Amino acid sequence: MPVNDTAVRSPTAVATLPIVDAAADTTWLAEATATVAAQHTNTRLTTVDLSLDEPIPRMDAETAPSLDIGTADLTEITAGFVDSTDPADDRLAVGAVLGVGGMGEVLEAQQLNLRRSVAIKRALPEVGERGQRALLREAWITGALEHPHIVPVHTLHRGDDGSPWLVMKKIDGQPWSDRIVERPEPGSRAFGDWLEAQLRVLLRLCDAVRFAHSRGVLHRDLKPENVLVGDFGEVVLADWGIAVSLRDDCEAHLPRASLSRQIAGTPAYMAPEQVRGEGGLLGVWTDVYLLGAILYEVLTGDPPHASGDVNAALFHAWTSPPVNLPPAIPAPLRQICAEALAREPEDRYGSVEAFADAIRSFLKHRASIELSTQARVLHDEVAAIPPAEQPRGVGDLDGGTGVIDGETVDPHGVHRRFAEARFGYRQALDIWPDNAAAARGLTELLTLMIDRDLHAGELTQASLLYEELPEPDEALHDRLRVARADEARRRAQLAARARVGAEHDAGVGIRNRRRFIVALALLWTGQMVWAGLADARGALSPALWIKMGLAVAVASLTYAAVRWRQIETARLNRRLLLMATGAFPAIAMMRYVLITEGLTPAQTQPAELLIFLVGTLHVAANQQLRQVVVPPLYLVFAGLMLWRPAWTWWLAAAAHLLTFGGLASMGSRVDGEGGEGEKVSGVEFCALDDVS
Repeated sequence: MPVNDTAVRSPTAVATLPIVDAAADTTWLAEATATVAAQHTNTRLTTVDLSLDEPIPRMDAETAPSLDIGTADLTEITAGFVDSTDPADDRLAVGAVLGVGGMGEVLEAQQLNLRRSVAIKRALPEVGERGQRALLREAWITGALEHPHIVPVHTLHRGDDGSPWLVMKKIDGQPWSDRIVERPEPGSRAFGDWLEAQLRVLLRLCDAVRFAHSRGVLHRDLKPENVLVGDFGEVVLADWGIAVSLRDDCEAHLPRASLSRQIAGTPAYMAPEQVRGEGGLLGVWTDVYLLGAILYEVLTGDPPHASGDVNAALFHAWTSPPVNLPPAIPAPLRQICAEALAREPEDRYGSVEAFADAIRSFLKHRASIELSTQARVLHDEVAAIPPAEQPRGVGDLDGGTGVIDGETVDPHGVHRRFAEARFGYRQALDIWPDNAAAARGLTELLTLMIDRDLHAGELTQASLLYEELPEPDEALHDRLRVARADEARRRAQLAARARVGAEHDAGVGIRNRRRFIVALALLWTGQMVWAGLADARGALSPALWIKMGLAVAVASLTYAAVRWRQIETARLNRRLLLMATGAFPAIAMMRYVLITEGLTPAQTQPAELLIFLVGTLHVAANQQLRQVVVPPLYLVFAGLMLWRPAWTWWLAAAAHLLTFGGLASMGSRVDGEGGEGEKVSGVEFCALDDVS
C-alpha cells in the first residue's frame, strides 16, 4: 500500500493516511501484526513498542545539553547517575512493589535525606538493555515536562546492578481504569453523575496533553491505565515511555517522531497512523484520537479496538470504522467521540483544546442534554411501536396515563411515551434554548405523531400537534389540508345520513308528539262525552254543535302553531301536524254542511270518523304493521254507529281514545325491524355514499 512519505515536522501539519482498499497490498500490515503478536498478547494493557531497538542518545556530564544520538553502551550513559547505595549521597530504601508492567516495575521507596516516600520505576531483568533504554527515554521526556497533571520526576539513580532507576513522586491513588470499571448503567441517574466525574478527569488529562503538545511532545500511549487518580482529586498522567518529539530541532537526547519507523502504542486504543508505524504520519491528531478512545471506553466500558486477538485489534485500529454508540449516550458525546475517532486526521478535532472545549460545552449544558437524551430514548420507543398498535381516539385525553375512566386505552404506552418525550424535549429547550438535539428531536417526534394521527384519521389531534411545530412543514400542511377536506366531506355525508335517519325515526320528537296527541285525544274524546251528555238532556242544538266543532278546530290549530318548533322535527310529527291543520277545519265545515242538510249532530259522526280515518292513515303511513292497523278502528266504530245509533257518542269517544292512543305508541325506528321502511331507508342511505 503506497504511503505519503513526507515527514510530519510540525504539530499543525496534517498527515494523509493511505486509503483502506481490500485489493491493495497489505503485506506490511500482516507482517507488522505478526511481529507484534509474537511479543504481546494483551491488546488492552500491554504497550507495544518496536522502536526500542533504535539508537538512544549518548550522555555524560559535559555534553548533556547537546548530545547526539550515538551508540554508547548503558554503562557510559549511567556513569553520572547517583548511586542509590552511596551513603554520602541521596540514598533510597527500597520497599514493596506497587505495580508490574510488561517491561518494568514500580516500587515504593524512602528518600532518606528528605524522609519522604517516592516511587521507583526500573526495567524488569528479563527485558534487559532494551527495557533500560525505554526507561531512560521516558525519564528524559518526563523530566522535560513540568505540569500539575504530569508525574514529577525527582532524579535518576543507578541501581546495584548498574541499571537506571527513575525516581518519581509517589501518587496515593489508583489507576483511572479501576474507576471506569465501576461504570453504572447508561441512562440511569447514577450514570449521569458518574459520567460527569469521569469527564472532569478527562479534562485534566487534556490539560496535561495540551501542555506536552506545547512543548512539542506526543504521548502516543494515552489510556486509563496510564492515568493515576489520587485520593484527593489529583489527576496525573504517567508512562511517557514511548513519547516522541514532534520537533526536528528538539534536544538531541529526545526521540523524534520523524525518525520512528516501528509500531508503538496499545493496540486497543491505537490511532490508524500508529499501526502504519510511519513517524511522519504522527501529530497532535494522534493524541486527539487516543483521547477519543478513552472517552469511548468511559461511555461503553471497552476501548474502541477491544479484542482478544492482537491481529484483529490492529486491523480494527487501521480501518477505524465509524463508531456506533447506543442512544442512551447523550447525542453531543456521541458526536464528540465520533469526531475524535475519525480515521482521517483532518476529520478529527484540530487540537486537544478543541476536543476539551466540546466536552466543557457538554458539561455546561449537561442537565438539558440529559433531558433530551432521555426524551430521545422514549422517542425511539414510540417509533418502534407499529402504527397498527397505536390506539385511536385517545390523543391527550388520557393525560399520558393510558387510562380513561379506569379502562386501559393505550396498552402499548404510545401516548404515554409520546407525552413524556415531548415534555423532556421542551424542558431541555427551556434550560438551554440552543440545544440543537432537543429542537431536532422535538420536531421529529411531532412529525412522527402527526403522520400517525393522519393515518389513523385523528385529524383534530394531528392539527393540534401541527400547531406545535417550531417551523411550518409544507408537506404536512398539504396533507392536513387534504385530510380536512376529506373530513368535511365525510361529516357532510354523516350529517345527511343523520337527517335521513331522523326523518324516518319515529323516536325523534316522541315526547312532544305524544303531548300533542294526548291534547287532541282529550279535546275530541271530551267533546264526544260532553255531546253525549248534552244530547241525552236535549241540550245539544245543531248551532251549538257547529260552534263546538269550530272551537275545537281553532284550539287544535292554536296548540299546533304554538308547539310547531318542538313537534316538526320528524316526518311522522309533521304528518300529525298536517292532519291537525287539514282534517280539523274540514270536519268543522262538514258539520256545517250536514247540519244545514237536515242531519242531527249524532248523524254526522260516522262521516267525521271517516275523515279521521283518512288523516290517521296518512300519519301512520310507512310505520310498523301493528301501528298501521290502529287507524282502521275508526271504520269499525263508524259501522257500529250505523248499527247502534243510540251508542253514537260513546262509540265516537271510544274510537278517538283508542286511535289516538295507538298513534301515541309509535316510537320505533323505521329501519329497526325491517319491512317497507327499511327498503326505502336503505336506498336513501346508499345514494348518500355517492355524495362528494
